Amino acid sequence: PEERDYYPYWHPSGWRDAAVLTSEPEHCEFYRQESQNAMPKGHCVMTFEEEPPATLQEEDQVANNRNDCESNGGTWTVERSEE
Repeated sequence: PEERDYYPYWHPSGWRDAAVLTSEPEHCEFYRQESQNAMPKGHCVMTFEEEPPATLQEEDQVANNRNDCESNGGTWTVERSEE
């Protein structure tokens, strides 16, 4: 899954970190700080008047940051991991 390939994942995830194994211990503090266990993650919620097409055009893609989300009429929602 994408969460594994891009850790720490930048969007909310249903996963809770139990451990992080790495061969690069200099990254440990970054992983601790950026984990959803420690830092809430956000995502953009868009409301479409009609059902969106199966493949959205580039200009219709949902934003991955608060500024772009809100400037395109979305609502930025922040979530913590399930405890």
